[in-house]
Amino acid sequence: MFSAVNGGVPTTTGKTRLFSSGPGSLGAAASGAGSRIELRDIEIRACGFVGKGIDVRMGGSALAENISIDTGGRSAHGVYVDVSGSRVDLAGSAIVTRGIEACGIEACGIAVNYAPGAIVNVADTLARTGCDYASALFMPGASSVAFGDAYLQTAGYAAAGVDARKAVSTGRARPTCRPASACACMA
Repeated sequence: MFSAVNGGVPTTTGKTRLFSSGPGSLGAAASGAGSRIELRDIEIRACGFVGKGIDVRMGGSALAENISIDTGGRSAHGVYVDVSGSRVDLAGSAIVTRGIEACGIEACGIAVNYAPGAIVNVADTLARTGCDYASALFMPGASSVAFGDAYLQTAGYAAAGVDARKAVSTGRARPTCRPASACACMA
């Protein structure tokens, strides 16, 4: 796992592959105020129950450019961002998840706070999910997301392109959902 804690700022400097497997596996993570990961030209694969491609918590941040994320397993999200002050900027990338409830991008947190104040910016990026209840973007709390030329695709039962319970700016996002039981945007 590629990780930043306590204010660290690790950066990838070339083609990099991050593979992890098993329950709770993480590809890259930033946890704590001032902790930041900078990911460029990398491939992340995380396989396992509640695994995450990129995991940002407790005020950490991530910059991800030209990356690919592939996850497999129940609730194995591509990008996960939690609580106020946490931020993810994602550009020119692809996220593919292959698991029930495995969202492309989730800004959720625990059921009590739903990540109020988390920020997600997505540009020129594909988020594709392939199983039931796996939305391309799931954000039930008062967080903020902005899209610029993003393609959101889902192919499972009750898998929305955008599932947001508070305000969301879809910008130039193109959500598509295959089964009739899914919807492009649910707010």
